[in-house]
Amino acid sequence: MTTLILACIAFVASHIVLSGTALRGMIAGRISEPGFLAVFSLVALASITWMVIAFNSAGYVEVWNAGRALKGIAWIVMLPAVLFVVCGNVTPNPSSVGSEKLLQKDDIARGIFTVTRHPLMWGIALWAIAHVMANGDLAGLIFFGTMLVLTLAGVASQEQKKRARAGDAWDRFAAKTSFLPFLAIIERRTSLDLKGIGWWRATVSAVVYAALVLLHPWVIGVSPIPQ
Repeated sequence: MTTLILACIAFVASHIVLSGTALRGMIAGRISEPGFLAVFSLVALASITWMVIAFNSAGYVEVWNAGRALKGIAWIVMLPAVLFVVCGNVTPNPSSVGSEKLLQKDDIARGIFTVTRHPLMWGIALWAIAHVMANGDLAGLIFFGTMLVLTLAGVASQEQKKRARAGDAWDRFAAKTSFLPFLAIIERRTSLDLKGIGWWRATVSAVVYAALVLLHPWVIGVSPIPQ
């Protein structure tokens, strides 16, 4: 368990040091922004690989009994998680790194962005929440809890950077969207745009969800189906 904790600390620290300090500007100034992103990606890949290896090697220490009810809820939570991840990856996103020019489009706040302006991040967060609930063990709490906290903290940092770089363009986008899923709809700042999300994205999400369920026992070694 100590190795897992150290790996999680390294993962978080690498993000804070490289992305949240003046070191980013120094590195980007020397090797360009794409060069920095390449270095950052390699460091992140190395640290998360260490996390996965440490997680798989950690012993099982039960924190709570993850019974059929919790695992059933996790199944439900994974539905929007997969949809958010798929939409976040196939939809041009002004919230992502280096995409400020998209904010100049008048119709950018549509589709999945009527639900949240951070679909990919929320997909990862919901995935982490689902696995914390379904696992119920200390290693899972540390691993997936780290992913959850870092993801939400990353969104907050990303919002600050976007506001500083894009100014009024970001404020206009933020006024029509929300950080929390469905909040802009509840506050009547926008309406749910199912047509903009598109049937094909929903279909791809359903296929990905089914694939995750079917492949989980072979790839992860544990069946996600409640016993």
